[in-house]
Amino acid sequence: MTINRRSFLASTAGIPASMVMGASDRDVQAPIGIGTASYSIRARKYGREFLKPPRFLSFCRDRGAAGIQAPLGVLDLAEARQMHRQAEHWEMYIEGSVGLPQSKDDLDRFRAELRCVRACGSTIVRTVCASGRRYETFDSADTYQTFLKTSRRSLQLAEPIARAEGIRLAVENHKDRDASELAELLTQLGSEAIGATVDIGNDLALLMRPEETVRLLAPFAVSTHLKDARLSESPSGFLLDDAPLGLGMIDVPALVRILLSANPRLNLTLEMITRDPLVVPCLEDSYWHSSQASGHRLADTLRLVRQNRSDQLTQVSGLPPEQQIELEDANVLACLDFARTNLAGR
Repeated sequence: MTINRRSFLASTAGIPASMVMGASDRDVQAPIGIGTASYSIRARKYGREFLKPPRFLSFCRDRGAAGIQAPLGVLDLAEARQMHRQAEHWEMYIEGSVGLPQSKDDLDRFRAELRCVRACGSTIVRTVCASGRRYETFDSADTYQTFLKTSRRSLQLAEPIARAEGIRLAVENHKDRDASELAELLTQLGSEAIGATVDIGNDLALLMRPEETVRLLAPFAVSTHLKDARLSESPSGFLLDDAPLGLGMIDVPALVRILLSANPRLNLTLEMITRDPLVVPCLEDSYWHSSQASGHRLADTLRLVRQNRSDQLTQVSGLPPEQQIELEDANVLACLDFARTNLAGR
């Protein structure tokens, strides 16, 4: 990548050109790892081959990452043990990502994936209860209540298997439950085998400030998703844009300090998704079909949006595919550089 090319990518992303460096420019490992969603554009381009766990581990190592959080599937035992050895040699961590069992018929698959995680040298597995955003997936209070019951049942099925396999499940606040609702669920489950993947930015879409999300979920923190956000108003609510760390409105170092004070052994994992801004339609009736947020939270969020209004929102869809891939890489590399400067020493 030439200097001119770097400057183009940096200006597109709102990143200082000096922060956009290639892997060959780096000889210091960042204090954060990378989750697969950070390379979703590249994964769509190159498919399963790119996301094969050994390849993804090597790819992230070349970028100076401290580890990976990725779906590992069920690897051959020899391949899993080799991956464990390679990660140890590179001084990288591995965290898995699995889907919860949907029924008793799904328990064998779930158990096999957890055993693969152990063979790869990890005891931490990120999971989600819903793949979609609450305000887009559930069209009524009844459908949302059904989800709450079925997802709780999935966790109850998963818990004894995770406990027996020595795995800690980390349930993400995935725009399905907000931090207060997830904290209540984890308290009710009351299991050391189930904690939280604390995504510091997701709950903005559910009208909750990042500092409140971290305050509520830090006691349960098992894994993390670090991100930053730019905000802007829209007729239906507001726009939520993933930004490289340090270029948005989230005080990432302050939130990391809170998380590490609760769990000093916590791995810090980047989830920097390069995409067009998400529309959060909190002024539309449909948003409230499944929401239990208060009017106070709505007013506070809209005030937050106005106070932090940005004109530097990411626009990806209009770029040619190769430029999208390069912009995604530039965003991730900028995040790793920010972490070296601002999160080193944990």
